[in-house]
Amino acid sequence: MLGHSTSGKTTFMAALYYRMTNGLYNYKMKYDKWANYWYKRHTQNNCYYTLEEAEKEEKELNQISLNVTKGIYPPPTAIKQEYVFTMQYADYKEIRFNWFDYRGGALMERSNQNDDSMALMSKIKNSDALVVFLDGKKLEEPISKNEREFRRLIYLIKR
Repeated sequence: MLGHSTSGKTTFMAALYYRMTNGLYNYKMKYDKWANYWYKRHTQNNCYYTLEEAEKEEKELNQISLNVTKGIYPPPTAIKQEYVFTMQYADYKEIRFNWFDYRGGALMERSNQNDDSMALMSKIKNSDALVVFLDGKKLEEPISKNEREFRRLIYLIKR
């Protein structure tokens, strides 16, 4: 997912997760703690990441998603985080996908000057798909007010 700060990326994912954990129109989605453990420990070479941390992330994600249903929205993402989910339609084979949650502000930073921005650029280049979020309030404002942000977003998508 790609979008500026406060465009709703984390809130959307939490709401989607909540709705789909019990199934929605034959689709099911779940947080895969073993895949998260394996991915972070071995693929990202985080030798300190434990199964207990994966379980803690799952509990936090469940709480955030429940809060969204009550109108309690998560604060803007302060640190980058990646989650591994599985998605299944009806009785078809499950597929895994990674969701990279990042500080929306990292979009406007130069990747050669910031680690978060560099990680984001790498994820964009290596992704199979992008879901783009636009802040509705910013779309209502005169384009000149947010032109730099929108141009940056378009640049990243084209690149």
